[in-house]
Amino acid sequence: MRDAPPRPVGTVWRLAAPVTVVAAGLLFALSATTAQGTDLRASRSDLASLVGKERADVSAREEIAAALRRRVADSARVAAAGDATIAVEQSSSAGVLRAAGLTAVTGPGLTASLNDAPKPPPGVAPASDNPDDLVIHQQDLQAVVNALWAGGAEAMTLMGERVISTSAVRCVGNTVILHGRVFGPPFVV
Repeated sequence: MRDAPPRPVGTVWRLAAPVTVVAAGLLFALSATTAQGTDLRASRSDLASLVGKERADVSAREEIAAALRRRVADSARVAAAGDATIAVEQSSSAGVLRAAGLTAVTGPGLTASLNDAPKPPPGVAPASDNPDDLVIHQQDLQAVVNALWAGGAEAMTLMGERVISTSAVRCVGNTVILHGRVFGPPFVV
């Protein structure tokens, strides 16, 4: 068998390499000219200020919603005073409103506060090697909520948010989300 002669480098590659290098150089020059010394990437905003802005926006919208609810309640009261059918329907819906957590309740109650385990002093070993054993989780809060319901609680709040049949407490790291709001320990029920 004879050795195959070496293949000559194709003329396509001889032309493609310099053209690619020239094109890349032109793109770098164009980018530098366009930037004029500034950062072309979108500037990243401070996450804390963004969260603060969104919290303020949510608070403002909650105030608007509360004012609208008051207007609706006032209009319904006026309508019920002038129409017996509306008055009957409103009185029959009172039980549903209470079950849905839409009416205020008062009376004796108790408060349960759950907090993560305190950090041990320097040189003292923690109570557990597993960090998950030292923090409050969703299942811990759910157990307290379920125990209170089983014990006869008629109404409940978690961190000031009314807990109703459709409320879902979700764990996200060492925080929980309830009704779209994030709360950290200590958790007050």
